[in-house]
Amino acid sequence: MVKFKFILFGVPFGESFSECSKEDRAVLGQEYSFGQHGEQLHVVRHSNGNNYYNYLMYPKENESFNDAAGRKGAFFGMSVVLNNQVIADTDKLIKLFKKTYQDYVKDKLIKEYPNGNKRFMVSQLRSKDDIFANYVGKGFMSIMNKNPELNVFHNIKTVPSQMQQGILMQRIPVR
Repeated sequence: MVKFKFILFGVPFGESFSECSKEDRAVLGQEYSFGQHGEQLHVVRHSNGNNYYNYLMYPKENESFNDAAGRKGAFFGMSVVLNNQVIADTDKLIKLFKKTYQDYVKDKLIKEYPNGNKRFMVSQLRSKDDIFANYVGKGFMSIMNKNPELNVFHNIKTVPSQMQQGILMQRIPVR
């Protein structure tokens, strides 16, 4: 079994993170970036050996993503964090994140409207017993178990840190 962390983060009513370390918050907080649009996978390497696979949802061009109070400028992210390991098939990971969003986030944590606009339905992503991240994280695992073609953990590679630089630090648009 692959050891990993699953973290939810974004701006539901100010910056918010599910249960994670201060170090994780510092890395993931850098995704709070004005001017980003659409969905993307951002792969980030930290000096401690952690590799962050961040699925990010920003407003699409000419649409809005509002926080729980209705203010524009929100975004949402899910992160899989591995230590000194890389996911070889990022296309498969993107499909898994998209399905996780559709099945476990949409209309549960984030309301989507017919015009494409989005709005958070919750004001914080960290909750008692970290219920939101546990629910979405278990959904992520359930989707992999039910759909072996989406099991990204079959494509995990342990790579020496000096070789990871060329693999990581990418921003991949999601279509």
